[in-house]
Amino acid sequence: DYAKFQTYTAEQFGEDHVWYEEFRKVVMPEEVHFEMQALCRERGVGFLCSTFTRRSTVFLVDRMGCGELKLASSRVTDLELLDYVDSRADQVRRVYLSTGMSTLEEVRVAVGRLGRVEELYLLHCTSQYPTEDENVNLRAMVTLKEAFPDYPVGYSDHSRGIEACLAAVTMGAEVLEKHFTYHVRMPGDDHEGALTPETLGELVRGVERVERML
Repeated sequence: DYAKFQTYTAEQFGEDHVWYEEFRKVVMPEEVHFEMQALCRERGVGFLCSTFTRRSTVFLVDRMGCGELKLASSRVTDLELLDYVDSRADQVRRVYLSTGMSTLEEVRVAVGRLGRVEELYLLHCTSQYPTEDENVNLRAMVTLKEAFPDYPVGYSDHSRGIEACLAAVTMGAEVLEKHFTYHVRMPGDDHEGALTPETLGELVRGVERVERML
């Protein structure tokens, strides 16, 4: 349904950051955001971005007209950013919040800070790239649903293959997020747990089949 990108600059992490040069290589320039947004519109796919700062939020909301945002696990405790996103709830009607590394109390505080957002999705996530099977912990989705019964729950997956996503659907996941690559052996820690054009197609067909079975 969506192609999701990440909106940040290497500079926001600082030149002394251990990953500064790596960030610099993969930053998506502003003009490419608009190209991708146009391509998504042409292909009938939703355009979505993760925002990491107030600056990137202003860019996405005011310049790109985005009404939906993704907040990565690392932003759960960034109360200033959460407050700003909440203040833009007149335009930002939907937020997807990943919860990797978070305690339930931290998630509870974040949910409270996003109280004006019309649709808030909570995504179980394990922040290991790729995630080993024993660390996937799909039942954390049940914990989230019990703790936050008024919010839809989903799953952001970094494990290898499509099995965890299919299992998550059977456990009630209402949204799935999966990294996308051309080849799982490309350099970088995201690719091994990502899907290719072929395996993403397998996942979509698998989810549709599981939904029929349910």
